[in-house]
Amino acid sequence: PINDLKELVDLARISSSAKNMQPLKYIIVNNHPYKDKVFKSISWASYLSNWSGPKEDVRPSAFIIVVSDKNIDGFDMISI
Repeated sequence: PINDLKELVDLARISSSAKNMQPLKYIIVNNHPYKDKVFKSISWASYLSNWSGPKEDVRPSAFIIVVSDKNIDGFDMISI
């Protein structure tokens, strides 16, 4: 459910970060056609040459995209 995803993102969002700047931002994608666009951009088990990926009915129902806000002066990928 979307409320579960929002709760998980909110917990990640308020987690400690370097200088407490919270430079990471989160985007929940759970609607068509955006969900399909995200899925097409990932390499799903690309090392398997004879498999084209999961069928549509077993694909992820949502994605959480994590991005770094470069306008915030902080340590985005490493928290000490």
